[in-house]
Amino acid sequence: MCILPVAPDSSLAIKVVVHIDVIMLAHNPGGKERTGEFEALAKESGCQGFRVIRSAFNTYVVEFLKKN
Repeated sequence: MCILPVAPDSSLAIKVVVHIDVIMLAHNPGGKERTGEFEALAKESGCQGFRVIRSAFNTYVVEFLKKN
């Protein structure tokens, strides 16, 4: 999964993420990479939030944190 930046960035890493986002949109109408929606998605699913575990090659592993 990729995470789009909130603010514009011209780095190569962000250009790759944006390219993947455009491919998703072309193949899945309305499809997109998520940005800040992860926090809301976690809370709506009954979790207290999320955190990024690892990042490599513009792909992220995120963990939704369960409420105790």
